[in-house]
Amino acid sequence: MKKNYLFFLLFAIVFSKNSTAVSVSITGNANSCPNSGETYYANFSGDGGAAGFTKVVWNCGGAGTFQATGTTTYTQYVDISAPQALRNTSAVVNWGNSNGVTSWVSAQYYYVIVFNYTVTGTESVNLGIMGNPSSINSPSSLCINNNRSYSISCPNGLPIGANGYVWSATNATIVGSGSSATLTCLSGNNSPIVVSVKFSSFCGPYYSSTFSKTITRTTTVPVGLVTRTQSPQAFDGSVTFTYYKPADATFLQQSTDGINWINFNPSVVEVAQGTTVYLYVRPANDCGTGASYRWRMVAPICNTCGAITTYVDNGISNIPNSDIEINTNENIISSIEKGNTVEKIEVKVFPNPVFQNLTISISNAKVSHYKITLFDMLGKQIYTNNKILEIGFNQTDIDMRNIENGIYLLYIDNGAQLTKEKIIVNH
Repeated sequence: MKKNYLFFLLFAIVFSKNSTAVSVSITGNANSCPNSGETYYANFSGDGGAAGFTKVVWNCGGAGTFQATGTTTYTQYVDISAPQALRNTSAVVNWGNSNGVTSWVSAQYYYVIVFNYTVTGTESVNLGIMGNPSSINSPSSLCINNNRSYSISCPNGLPIGANGYVWSATNATIVGSGSSATLTCLSGNNSPIVVSVKFSSFCGPYYSSTFSKTITRTTTVPVGLVTRTQSPQAFDGSVTFTYYKPADATFLQQSTDGINWINFNPSVVEVAQGTTVYLYVRPANDCGTGASYRWRMVAPICNTCGAITTYVDNGISNIPNSDIEINTNENIISSIEKGNTVEKIEVKVFPNPVFQNLTISISNAKVSHYKITLFDMLGKQIYTNNKILEIGFNQTDIDMRNIENGIYLLYIDNGAQLTKEKIIVNH
């Protein structure tokens, strides 16, 4: 008895000198599947600390049981005379049908019982899919009598244990296996659409919870108003205008005459310096179109373009579906003087409307360099030409046969005087 007491005392002295270097770690699959068996290893390390322990007690969370015992606790004993046998040991855990939970495994090493000293290592284990979808990006409502397709998506990334997205829908068809899918309305089916998504698992027939969103059906056309922003003038004097749809619209439409409409995408207009452009814009969805308004866009003449602040144009003339006023009198030309002393010139542009050749007649008091430029109503340059005009009568023609019907702006600039005219092309 005295001999055994001295042995335990000697172990306590040795262990106390090395206890800071003693540790246990658990290794094994930290992301496991429900209803699977996994082996976990207890790795003991220490400076001489292997001597003197009597057992290892394994424990696991309630989601699993040890294969050796069928319980959540499993004890392995060792003959104290051969401690190395349990220095690095293992146990098999059978995980139950628990999907989406975090469990754990631990191994606790017991030293000489009289001192009741233990060292423990623990490992967390994720079982199945560790998260659920919580959102779907899609229209909140869709129009009835509609068989169009729409792109929808799930903004939630795949959690631990998931390997894909599973989409489904009622009263519509849906195709997709990634984070986005294509939803197609069914002709003649005007019932609300329910769109659902869930995560699939690496573990086979296991899924996350399902998130669903109901898309109502409506006959309502947009009632919100279109909004607009504009940039400061660029160095070339142009101003960029950007239009935005209201929340109840899915797209915008534009027109130069309030009668013929096209989709407005991208909804950006660049207006050239010295130009005033009028454009009808209206919101639209699959049910129809909202009110249209005529917008005015101005890029004024400036001497230091690119260095001025944003030019403020009050923007909307609030004239639903009215006509743009076009001056078709060939003898009436608007001129903008660029200096205090201007050599007046006489300009005639005809015929207007034009269907084939546009003739520009200029009576000039001195030899001058002129730039002739034609823009469409969105500020896009259609034609440009530089000419030297002699003293007296000058005439030049522009072939308009390949230019689409519509309203255009013609500029004649000699550096001192800018003349502009609205041109109607009608083949």
